[in-house]
Amino acid sequence: PSPDQQSWSPAPARSPYANYGARVGAWLIDWVLVSVVGSIALLPLHAVKHVSSTVASGSSKPLFNITITNQGAILFALLVIIYTTAFTGSSRGQTIGMMVVRAKAVDAVTGTPIGHARALARVLFEYLMVILLFAPWAIDMLFPLWDARRQTLHDKVTNTVVIRT
Repeated sequence: PSPDQQSWSPAPARSPYANYGARVGAWLIDWVLVSVVGSIALLPLHAVKHVSSTVASGSSKPLFNITITNQGAILFALLVIIYTTAFTGSSRGQTIGMMVVRAKAVDAVTGTPIGHARALARVLFEYLMVILLFAPWAIDMLFPLWDARRQTLHDKVTNTVVIRT
């Protein structure tokens, strides 16, 4: 029979872009992983401190009576930046969280690995939005919900996309 007489039709093409759930899942896995490793690394540096359970009136109580020093916050941010840059900038283009959810960051045009310089720019832009205020970062994180290529703003700035593997 001719092709137009066949009763079957090919399945609709799936989007190559990682869905929002996969992106959030990868982020959460990476966040837990870096938080555990970061906490272990910061303890001997005394950058994480146990505080008294007595709270002055009008102030908030730290979670689990643990607080992080300013130096600890800076070291933690550096750990996140190094981790994300090293893994996303590698030839795999994946953090450990991305490996678990089967997604990777690639060049939006060629589909090739983005390299360490663009991976660094990507994470620095995300941190810039966190530093500016919470709202720009939240918009960045929600952007894939309505973007045709499911890109965050830090993807758009670095001309990257996150695809399924």
